Amino acid sequence: MAIIKANEGKFLVKYARNIIENYFRGADAKVSEKKKELLSMSKGIYVVFRGFPKGYLRGSAGYPEAVLPLGEAIRELTIKAATMDRRYHPIKSDELGSVIIEVSILSKPEKLDMSSKDYLNKIRIGRDGLIVEYGGLKSVMLPQFPLEQQWSVKELLSLTCLKAGIEPDVCSSAETNLYRFYAAIFSEVEPRGKIIKKKLV
Repeated sequence: MAIIKANEGKFLVKYARNIIENYFRGADAKVSEKKKELLSMSKGIYVVFRGFPKGYLRGSAGYPEAVLPLGEAIRELTIKAATMDRRYHPIKSDELGSVIIEVSILSKPEKLDMSSKDYLNKIRIGRDGLIVEYGGLKSVMLPQFPLEQQWSVKELLSLTCLKAGIEPDVCSSAETNLYRFYAAIFSEVEPRGKIIKKKLV
């Protein structure tokens, strides 16, 4: 079963664009009644801004699991990704024509048994995103990033751990929880332009 229908995912990208454009105007993005059922659904979601045309990251924010209805989550995350991601300079209103928006809708995470010797063989680059938890530390890696960087599965696991501040030598310990998930990824082709569903593998 699909995580989300293609037309619904494309609408969410369009809605994220409307949210950020209206945010800089001091206005609220309007939504039709027929979309309210979609926006009342709860799913894991990430919003990513990329520089155009090279595709470099300009901001990212998300929830790996369903914690809010999509309507609330996408409003919060679009603004947070654009203006509050401390890794990047906040996006300004005059940059909106030079960034593209990408929305990833996530499946429910599936816990992997790390006591199994072949657990790494269950992870596929370009298909699986990862969530790593150790103690109070946690990090998420969306499936598109390892593919773009041409990482191996071992690199994906190690770098997801490092992102959370988890040392690689404890990354595969019994105290570490590892989850994989899938994502339906939708993106503008160009700023304010056509929206597609991205195919990674």
